[in-house]
Amino acid sequence: MIIGQKPNEVIRIPVSPNANMLTITGDLAAAIYKLDEYSQLSAVGAPTTEMVEKYPLRPTVGPDWIEGQILFIDNFENVVINITQKDFEEHGKGRRFKIMFKRNETIEKLSNNYAGVPEHEKMAWFNSAGYLEIALRNGNMAGLFGLQGYNEHMQQSGVSNGNKWFYQTIRVFFE
Repeated sequence: MIIGQKPNEVIRIPVSPNANMLTITGDLAAAIYKLDEYSQLSAVGAPTTEMVEKYPLRPTVGPDWIEGQILFIDNFENVVINITQKDFEEHGKGRRFKIMFKRNETIEKLSNNYAGVPEHEKMAWFNSAGYLEIALRNGNMAGLFGLQGYNEHMQQSGVSNGNKWFYQTIRVFFE
């Protein structure tokens, strides 16, 4: 589901009807033990086609835009967005674009690598994993623009913390 494709096989793991976190953990541990022992998914539970995806990791789209969430911020504070090159090309259809983020900042062209822009200039490119990445050449994009992805600290402090939501979005507008 993380890569945007449905799995070949889905197994429903039986969980106690009045389960709490402790019993669910026990049920999952039992399923993992069976999987290890028998090396077959069918030993764990019954096959199913029913799936409920609670938190999709895919971008949302409109006719002239695509909006993604921050997936990851690396040690250099480059920001990886959940928009793939395939998504970008399918929705962009060769049109000009503007990548918009904090403080109405924009990026209007893609670079092939970090050397493709002057020092300390904003840039966007598709990284080796195929995801849209925004960065500052020799700078820290996340820190300078206050960008952050979802993290456990945010979860522990509740759904929102003032104006800070679980994740921040980056929107691409196509012209």
